[in-house]
Amino acid sequence: MYHFIIEIYCHIIVPKNIEDKIESLLMNEKAMERSVPFTSSFMTQYNILGKTAINDIASLLHNDKYKRFNLKRVSKWDLESPREVKNEKQFSDSKFKKGETPENLLDNEKLNHSDIKTFSLIKARLWDKASWCGTGFLELEDGLPVLALLFENKNNGKTVFSSLLSAIGANDSSNRLRVSIIQTISSAEPFNYKVMLCENPRIGGSKVFTMISRIQMMTPTSDVNLKRFLTRYHKTGIFVLSYGTNTGSQMGLPTDIRSNSILLTNLILKDAQDITPKDIEYMAMSKK
Repeated sequence: MYHFIIEIYCHIIVPKNIEDKIESLLMNEKAMERSVPFTSSFMTQYNILGKTAINDIASLLHNDKYKRFNLKRVSKWDLESPREVKNEKQFSDSKFKKGETPENLLDNEKLNHSDIKTFSLIKARLWDKASWCGTGFLELEDGLPVLALLFENKNNGKTVFSSLLSAIGANDSSNRLRVSIIQTISSAEPFNYKVMLCENPRIGGSKVFTMISRIQMMTPTSDVNLKRFLTRYHKTGIFVLSYGTNTGSQMGLPTDIRSNSILLTNLILKDAQDITPKDIEYMAMSKK
């Protein structure tokens, strides 16, 4: 049996130090012994529910004689009062050291699941379909400044923003979304700036984390609109994030911005020359 398992294992996975891995799996972790109670659970299911239980339950979903109760609400039930995020250690609170990265952080086999954290607020495929192409600035009747993400594809752009709104809520009180504006990108083109969106990483006790960001390079002919927006932000201390479409020379916005917006209180403003590898915004500092 051991030889059979090793043969199958080698066709599926190519681990480092295969002999040590197999020995650890079969001897130390007792994979064979643990597989017995796992597979016996299927027999228990058969004895109680029958061998066709899964198909019988699935058939209920496709049987016209049963009434389907569709969900009536159109938004997340706790949209106005999202659950609070635990006050975990943030990336900015980390202590940085000089030197090479410790080997135990580079070898995934030495990391536990609890050592790795993934931040998935930015849905890469949705953003790719929507094609984020620019930003727009405006001011609401009550004086709140608005930063609108402009997409080439209207429907997919709406889906992107709906995903953010569903995950965060109308008020990002937990500061989950990180919006950064990076200026002084180029001395030759002083009005250029970058806008970066990502999740504010709360790393807690994790040793390694992965995240996705989206970065947009803006090349306006003047800084009038950006300055007006920042002036209002500094005065109010808050800003509204919304979305729209860019169809050539015109900017298309939702008819009801209030219902399609997220209220944020923390806008990250940095100059390119001040950004170091310790900053999240460092990933926006490409040579392009």
